[in-house]
Amino acid sequence: MKDNHRLTAKACPVNAVQKQTRQRFQELMDFCQHSELTFFEFEKRLWVLMAALGRALVGVFLTARHRRLHLKPHLEDGAYRLGRRYAPRRLKTAYGSVPYGRAHLIPRHGGSGFYPLDALLGLTRDRLSPWVMQLAGRLATRMSFAATRKVCQTLLGWSPATETIEQVVLGLGRQAAPFMQQLAAPTGDGQVLVIEVDGKCPPMATEAELTKRRGRRRPQPSCACGCQRQSTASGPEPASGAGT
Repeated sequence: MKDNHRLTAKACPVNAVQKQTRQRFQELMDFCQHSELTFFEFEKRLWVLMAALGRALVGVFLTARHRRLHLKPHLEDGAYRLGRRYAPRRLKTAYGSVPYGRAHLIPRHGGSGFYPLDALLGLTRDRLSPWVMQLAGRLATRMSFAATRKVCQTLLGWSPATETIEQVVLGLGRQAAPFMQQLAAPTGDGQVLVIEVDGKCPPMATEAELTKRRGRRRPQPSCACGCQRQSTASGPEPASGAGT
């Protein structure tokens, strides 16, 4: 019996995407064989063409997964009904923005809609691919959002907006606190707390984190001259007249 809930070729332009991908690849071959540019100019142009091919290949992947997707498991319990067979969207990948489509299911008793393909592939509402989200999030832990945007622009040829990077960091940050709460204090935790300020705001330790770190401190020998500095555990004393 034919599965009426399986997406057909008519619902998804897979043939057109495959044709476009072959054209992109042929452009790359012709460019590499006939280019008279210097290597510097050749490499810059090649990066642009490779990104175009990457977008086309991502399109092939998304359309093929959309075509193979079976909706019957999501519809058989009656909780959802089919809204649109091909709801268009753009996904911002490492190669640039890629248009694709996926089925949209509507709950029968109210509530938000559901995109089975997005859930299956791990795509979020941010419209960024998981790899781009990871890159932006990691960079934003080391530099400002504006600097992160410039680095992404240099690496990828495009960049998410500063506001989007901020939302990515806040979204990932919500998972950080539950993760840290289940961890014990670091082994061999030292006596000195070092805070690095990156220009936005200093990190703040929660009471739960401070409770893990608090404890009896071993007395430290004071400096021989009577100052408040602690004496070093090892190493020779500086010679008389040495600089501070």
